[in-house]
Amino acid sequence: MVLIVIAVAAGIALPRLRDVGGAPVEFAARRLAEATILLRERAILGGAPAALEIDAARGRWTAGDVESAALPAGVRFAGVAGVVRIDLDPAGDGPGGRFELMDERGHGATVVIPAGGGRARVVR
Repeated sequence: MVLIVIAVAAGIALPRLRDVGGAPVEFAARRLAEATILLRERAILGGAPAALEIDAARGRWTAGDVESAALPAGVRFAGVAGVVRIDLDPAGDGPGGRFELMDERGHGATVVIPAGGGRARVVR
């Protein structure tokens, strides 16, 4: 009976432990999405344009005066080259975009910024 309980517990816990390796990717994606949401809100409340800039080569992003950050070690932007800029107008509307973050082990998360406004979100 004890072995059955241990086997069931291991069957539940082990698959989750493998997902821990993707935590830096998930954290970076959520941080980028949250900064993008805040940037949009500041553009709307301040009535001024704002810009999100992704520097794929350097693994950095800047969300106006809200936040500037580097990706964690081993995490990179996938499918993006050079510098990408998304301009938001004073209403918080912009062209939108998708930014995929990956690590060397294949863990990934995508930040989706809807065109025309809306909240950025992370999808796996």
